[in-house]
Amino acid sequence: MEEIRLKKPIEEVRQVLKHYLNTGHKFTDTPPADPSLGDYEVKFKKWSGDVAASIRRCFDPPSVAERFLQIPRRKGMWREVKIQTRYRNLIHAYEYQRDYIEELEGTLEIYEAPNFCDPEREFMLRAIELSRHCKDEANRPSPKVGAVLVKEGKIIGQAYRGELGPCDHAEYTLLQKKLPTEIVAGSTLYVTLEPCTKRGPNKTPCAERIIERKIKKVVFGCIDRNPNIRGEGEVQLMDAGIEIGKFDSDLLPIIEELNREFLRLHR
Repeated sequence: MEEIRLKKPIEEVRQVLKHYLNTGHKFTDTPPADPSLGDYEVKFKKWSGDVAASIRRCFDPPSVAERFLQIPRRKGMWREVKIQTRYRNLIHAYEYQRDYIEELEGTLEIYEAPNFCDPEREFMLRAIELSRHCKDEANRPSPKVGAVLVKEGKIIGQAYRGELGPCDHAEYTLLQKKLPTEIVAGSTLYVTLEPCTKRGPNKTPCAERIIERKIKKVVFGCIDRNPNIRGEGEVQLMDAGIEIGKFDSDLLPIIEELNREFLRLHR
């Protein structure tokens, strides 16, 4: 591995590499004799291109990304008609690129996180990591939401949707179930999705709960695409005098990718 330099904070680079390792895992389940193998090849090409682009944004020099795409050739042509040969080549390419991502992950151990530390960004990344634990509910896609509550620069609570009860919102789990008696006035909430303004009967919307607990600032990732909520959470919080912040723009694609199935419902 040639000497490389980081173009982004180390924790973000780790998140990017971990994300692509997780999403690339599906190629190992490709049916070896499926006549529609071409579909997998198209998806693999898209995956490879996305990974290379992200590596290019995270590392210097550019050759770090180029090496990712320089897959050693095997016997047989990539476009050979035989499905089995195409399958072996696809899996070989994936395994090479997977190993290279793991190699890049290993190089990050030589960097010390404090040199790249941005506390606010760390809290954003932590919220995203928590959201990965969410599972779909009631046989339909549901948003994957993580929440982190910070006071005086320290995390005092964190939660994700469905952590302690089915369909429980991350903010409800955090403020009502985990910190019901904690004094959270003046704290900052980092949450991956805009807090809701509407809930079912006898349920308090998350925006109202945040206002009641006198949280000083809310930093959120994506706007809720539900047309009954879209943008209203931000407005309600602002009207209550709560300061609003947004996740760094380059983190939004990660949140949207995690919520891909849910977002399709509201397009």
